[in-house]
Amino acid sequence: MRNLLTFIRKEFLHILRDPKSLMIMVLLPLIEILLFGFILRFEIESTNIAVYDPTSKNETGQLIRHLEGTGRFKVRYVNSPEEAEDLMKSGKVKAVLNLSADFERRLLDKREI
Repeated sequence: MRNLLTFIRKEFLHILRDPKSLMIMVLLPLIEILLFGFILRFEIESTNIAVYDPTSKNETGQLIRHLEGTGRFKVRYVNSPEEAEDLMKSGKVKAVLNLSADFERRLLDKREI
């Protein structure tokens, strides 16, 4: 334990004497804090999504209206999974919500959807 404390003390004094090491020790964490705190944001804002709903039932309609109501998603309805795939490939939408035909039943059964 004594050797470890001696080593830590030696390294600490070396960092304080070397301005470059001190800058690295202070500036790098500061830059990371600024980047992750203010510049990089992982929130979804105004993203185009395609929705394929073969049943058009009440529960799926509520889900889609909720997505539209958040203001974060611009919903584009499609008539087939292939159309949704084409929109995704062309870059017109960033995500596809493919609601299965048994979505309502599985939701009411409280099974994993």
